[in-house]
Amino acid sequence: MVRLERYFDARLRFFRENPLHHSLFCDVIVAPPAHLAQAISEIKADFDALNISVLTDLLQSARLRSDMTIQSVVETFRLYQDFVNARYQMEPAGALDLEEHEKICKRSLSILLYGVIERDGNER
Repeated sequence: MVRLERYFDARLRFFRENPLHHSLFCDVIVAPPAHLAQAISEIKADFDALNISVLTDLLQSARLRSDMTIQSVVETFRLYQDFVNARYQMEPAGALDLEEHEKICKRSLSILLYGVIERDGNER
């Protein structure tokens, strides 16, 4: 989890220092212009690989439920991130600030990884 916290801290620091990049980043992730989609995908491939490697490293050191694979968790994580970024873009300008967006990203990942219902050990 430490690496994940460092990742989110670095991401927040970058977007604080480069606020215009945050909006642009979310725009490009959610709805890239069709004629640029392939080029954008290639440009952000290293960033996507970093995201996946951080999550994969965390998952490899954890005990997953028997009905989950690392790949299925990674795919779901990417869906979560797309949803969070799309939600950010739907807000009126200035309604959801950078800090709140990053807080939602962290919370969505926490829910993905740990759920929301307390288990007593007998439930599956």
